[in-house]
Amino acid sequence: NRKGIFAMRRTHIFSVVASAAAIFSVDFYLDEVNVLPDFISAVLLFIAASIIANQVGGAKWLKISSVLYFLTSLVTFVSMLAFTSEYPYSAVHKIEHAKELYLPYAVSNAVTQIAFLLAFCALAGVVMKVVRAHTGINTVTGVSNSSKPLVTVYKGRAIRLGIVTFLAAVMSTLYFYFVVDVKSVQLRDDGFGSGGYLYFPKFEIVWMVDFAVAVIFAVFTCNLLYDLVNEVRYKYKYE
Repeated sequence: NRKGIFAMRRTHIFSVVASAAAIFSVDFYLDEVNVLPDFISAVLLFIAASIIANQVGGAKWLKISSVLYFLTSLVTFVSMLAFTSEYPYSAVHKIEHAKELYLPYAVSNAVTQIAFLLAFCALAGVVMKVVRAHTGINTVTGVSNSSKPLVTVYKGRAIRLGIVTFLAAVMSTLYFYFVVDVKSVQLRDDGFGSGGYLYFPKFEIVWMVDFAVAVIFAVFTCNLLYDLVNEVRYKYKYE
């Protein structure tokens, strides 16, 4: 008879899955290949939407945007493999075929970042639905360390989630410009024969900046969802 228990369980599972989606959205490149493909993040977002839908009266926009995110990120992943299997980034301005393979990769990534932005803004909307349905919107608690009503607190945090998502999307898009802006190239010899060549972009730490911004986004999202779970527990623990 304690319906709040089901709300707590669903919100907790939703939070864990959505947090995993944020983590898998981080671009982590090894040998020029993103080993955390974004389509995993998209699948997790769709699962999270399905988990919480009955508790918030539906999560239609999160489902739609996560499907769009999945499709675009899958195209990006395939085009990434097609390009990186043949060329390094330094070849883009030197070899016409490399440029032909890189352009679809870069464009599809830009489209993926738009879908990423839409999906996580939709997640922010679902968070607000959970707040209104399962925390008591006029409640003031110590969990969020604020004297303001929860609906006000989480509205501000949802807006900030949209901002950090936008910054992560922009940085991921700019990465594709800076990584091919080559400063110098040199032949590489690993001691056993020619090993191709090394390239040095003008903005050499661009991957670090991209990774740092993505990590900030992921940490912010996980923290928001963790606090949300605690607020729902606070409301229902004495039910």
